[in-house]
Amino acid sequence: MADDNDRSAVLRRRVQTRLAESIMQQLQDDSQDKPPAKEEKLSRINVHTIFWLVASMAMFYYTDIAVALRVDPRINWLWLFPGAVMMGLNVIIGVFLIVWLSWIKGVSTDEWEKLYPSAIPTATASFIVGGLCCMVGLWPVWGFLTPIILFTLFMGVVMVISLFP
Repeated sequence: MADDNDRSAVLRRRVQTRLAESIMQQLQDDSQDKPPAKEEKLSRINVHTIFWLVASMAMFYYTDIAVALRVDPRINWLWLFPGAVMMGLNVIIGVFLIVWLSWIKGVSTDEWEKLYPSAIPTATASFIVGGLCCMVGLWPVWGFLTPIILFTLFMGVVMVISLFP
């Protein structure tokens, strides 16, 4: 009985070794046959960019957000103003990091946290708090649709920014 187990274990190891060798040989052949891959430039305009741009334009048009911000008395300005200030702080930090440090100074994005360790956490916190404040400020106008409206508009802004070089 023990002799049969030893034979089956030896056979199993032989089969596994041969399978592993054939797989390794195929991988080596595939890697040698292929020429080095060319880096393809991906277009900045794709289906999901167009979707978010169209969705945010439709949301902007059909919710009349520009008119509502100017004349709607239901807006809670005590929440909307601090939210706008926090969003502005987020934008200022983003412009500082991207435009000033990356484009003008030539600092790589890997070095941002070393040079300014509190910039990204501050931008993140200001975005979250600003988004919540804006949501509370605009809630009386659109109710439970407010987060959907603000998220769609946010994604439209992100897609517009992604189109810049």
